[in-house]
Amino acid sequence: MTHPNAETQSGRGKGFRGTEQSTHHKCESDPQQLGILTRKIALAGHTVHKGQNQDFIVTRWGMSRYCADLPSLQAFARQLGVSL
Repeated sequence: MTHPNAETQSGRGKGFRGTEQSTHHKCESDPQQLGILTRKIALAGHTVHKGQNQDFIVTRWGMSRYCADLPSLQAFARQLGVSL
């Protein structure tokens, strides 16, 4: 049995919860939008940690949520009730 996040033979990992990682969008193309979104998520009580691969981890109360790219972070913000 393999770990759900183990790399496949192609060398590509499956990502969080065994889902295929989506194509990464460059967040640097609009740093102002990212900054505003990060602050809105912080006002909702969460902390956003930016990864090295244009991905994010959102944390609160010792729990975390992985977001593969900016659209994933925006979708999670909507789930939190953050207006975009």
